[in-house]
Amino acid sequence: ALPIYAMVAQSAWSASCQWGIAIGCTRLGLFAELGFYTSQAGEPSRGVVELKVAFDYYQRGAQLGDQFANERKGSLLELGRGVPQDYLSARRAYFKACEAGLGHACARWGFLNELGLGGAPQYATALTAYKRACKDGSTWACERLKQKANPQR
Repeated sequence: ALPIYAMVAQSAWSASCQWGIAIGCTRLGLFAELGFYTSQAGEPSRGVVELKVAFDYYQRGAQLGDQFANERKGSLLELGRGVPQDYLSARRAYFKACEAGLGHACARWGFLNELGLGGAPQYATALTAYKRACKDGSTWACERLKQKANPQR
């Protein structure tokens, strides 16, 4: 069982989510994704990862405008964790988060575009996304750009 402060935090985030505060919903999604969430009020978590619950909270957080929720939602959709794998929806979620300046989301959006997952391959879009992700701190995207500039033959 997790400490009491996890229950207190979940209670606070739950109240804020119910009031329509996006970050509260996103934090509940993180709790569920990391195994800190409990569906029983007043009962400590058993450390069980609940990906469908996480997705639902990320969906709500994203609807309320939290772009980190879109990034996490995109990850679950891309990998098919807790929800059916859906590259097109993952692309859309990553794009929204990328537009908000989240470097990891730009990198993933670029990768899906490069490989043509969730739609036709979009090489120019992928490069633009990688550049943006690199600028926003994604070392993986910076490396990907270097690979694209100097392809091995």
